[in-house]
Amino acid sequence: MRKLFTLSLPIAFAITFTFSLLPHLCEAQYTDLHDFTGRNGSNPHGSLLLSGSKFYGMTLLGGAYNGGMVFSMDTDGSGYKDIWDFYLFAGPNGISPYGNLIISGNVLFGITKNGGAGGFGDIFSIKTDGSGFKELKEFYTINGVDPQGSLLLEDTNLYGLAFTGGANMDGFIFSIDTSGKVFDDMHDFSGAGSFNPTGSLAAGPFNALYGMTSFGGANNYGCIFYILQNGIGYTDIYDFSGPDGREPHGSLIRIGNVFYGMTRIGGVNNAGCIFSINYNGSGYQVLLNFTSSLTGEYPYGDLTFAGGRLYGMTSAGAANGSGCVFSVNIDGSGFIDLLDFSLANGQTPYGSLTISGENIYGMTSAGGIDSLGTIFRLKDVGLAVTNVMAPKETTAVCPNPSNGVFNISFSYAGQSSSTLANQSITVYNVLGENILTETLRSVQGNDIIDLSSRPNGVYLYRIISTDGSPVGEGKLIIQK
Repeated sequence: MRKLFTLSLPIAFAITFTFSLLPHLCEAQYTDLHDFTGRNGSNPHGSLLLSGSKFYGMTLLGGAYNGGMVFSMDTDGSGYKDIWDFYLFAGPNGISPYGNLIISGNVLFGITKNGGAGGFGDIFSIKTDGSGFKELKEFYTINGVDPQGSLLLEDTNLYGLAFTGGANMDGFIFSIDTSGKVFDDMHDFSGAGSFNPTGSLAAGPFNALYGMTSFGGANNYGCIFYILQNGIGYTDIYDFSGPDGREPHGSLIRIGNVFYGMTRIGGVNNAGCIFSINYNGSGYQVLLNFTSSLTGEYPYGDLTFAGGRLYGMTSAGAANGSGCVFSVNIDGSGFIDLLDFSLANGQTPYGSLTISGENIYGMTSAGGIDSLGTIFRLKDVGLAVTNVMAPKETTAVCPNPSNGVFNISFSYAGQSSSTLANQSITVYNVLGENILTETLRSVQGNDIIDLSSRPNGVYLYRIISTDGSPVGEGKLIIQK
């Protein structure tokens, strides 16, 4: 059942704080695409994966055996399909899938928190039509317990985190090839250092993987770390101290050479915060402190970057105490509360947002008709305006097609040199997956991006200026 609401968001009153609230002069259109009822899944703790015209996702509970499920759904909310039910006593089959699915070709990969022969969850793959379910690896105490994040796919390897288990029972970093044949314990966390990693790993420069722990570090409030893909060079680059955030439960996202993230608690109001940090660990900044009824509090998921702004959700606080959808500039200014959750439209989101065009999609773990969660769509007029008001730019790519090395030259009418400097380019594959984000250094000049390690095919790029304005977009074609 789909329900359409038009929510008039009031103009925010003026307030002096560590951030600024922008008046929202437009209307945001909310649509309930799906209500979880138990049999068709319940209580999702993750995000939607968009592939073509379909979403794929998981629920923690519900389904035929109440062990959670994998589902697919058209982007308009129709065609909802249960493609796999987890069942504790059905052989090699975990229960309680957690986090997000990732895709390679027509194969989905994911993680369960519980079940499997060891009782501690597993890593699995399944085709998008629901066939070919395969358990790639079962977790045991020695090789990981209670994963609380998602997998990262780099080339033919999957990388992930286990909250506990490993040599010291404090969690570890692992890799596994997509066939499930080669599993590697890359790093064991220790109570003497950082421990209990959450969220997912994020790809950084120089073949490094970046992540966060909920606890440990110098102040026992968690840390930010990186490790090379070959398993060496583990480095703690920042220790949370409390006023600057503590206990992150999401992941980092990369824009150029800067990472952005959120902490679940900490900050000046102990309600969590949004932060940025350079890839080398320098320049840590708290961009926004969450404040209960004003901005929501206790974010669990990741930030999403679109239209030059960051989008996210809080699991609590805001007008109804049930969390909200928000957007904010990348410098922490211009906070906008796009939607306040309630019992009717969903409560307590534990995932991240998926953005396509002017539409924002997400899931809540509670609320809706049966209080078991919802899938929703929110149209953000700000995204629509960004798309309509395209800049007067000139962007040229040469050669195109190429072997993967592209020379990009651009000019942007009416913009100053300071605006044009340090723009970011993001490249996506045809599935909409971000495969590259880096900073362009030239001012109305030439830059080179190297995609030679990627397979033949068509890729899409978008260039964003430092003030969040779109500069150029188009296609890149690799032919070797």
